[in-house]
Amino acid sequence: MTRVKNNYDKRYLNGLIYYIYCKSTDSIYVGSTCVSLNKRMRDHDYDFRSYMGMCTNTQPRSYRTSADVLCNYNYFYGILEKYPCDNKYELEVREGLWIKAYKQNPRINVVNRAKPAGELNTIVPYYYYSLPQEVLNYQASFLHTPSVPSEQSVPSDVHPSPSLP
Repeated sequence: MTRVKNNYDKRYLNGLIYYIYCKSTDSIYVGSTCVSLNKRMRDHDYDFRSYMGMCTNTQPRSYRTSADVLCNYNYFYGILEKYPCDNKYELEVREGLWIKAYKQNPRINVVNRAKPAGELNTIVPYYYYSLPQEVLNYQASFLHTPSVPSEQSVPSDVHPSPSLP
C-alpha cells in the first residue's frame, strides 16, 4: 500500500507529537495524534486493558508498544510539539524524527518499535534534543541529584523541534 503524501485533511491542523514516560522503567514512548491528548490517552488505556483481557470486547487488541510504558501504572505524559500539518503522513514523519533523535541518545530508553514514516536518512545530533523538562525534573528528584543545566535541558515551555530533511 502506497501512502499518499499530498492529500489534505483539516483534522491534522491539530496535529501534535506527545510522549508517555514510565517512572518505573525510565522508558519513553513517542506518539502523534490529531485529537486531544486526553482522548488519545484514553485510547491507549483502552488498548492496553483490552490487550490484557480486562475489557468486555469480544476480540482482544493486539500488542502495542505503548503497553511497555503503561503496564506499571506509573507514568505521566505531555506534549513534545504542536505540529499542524496537512495529513497523517506528514505527522508520522515528524513523529519519526523525534523517535530517531531520542534513539540516538544512549541515555533514553525509547520503546517505539515501528519503523518511522518517511525517508529519515539525515543524522540528527542527539544533543539537540532533550527529554521533556517534567521527565528531567522527575529523574533529578528520584536520583536525589540536582538537575545540571546542559545542552540536554531546555526551558519547560520550549522544546527544540527536529528539522525535516
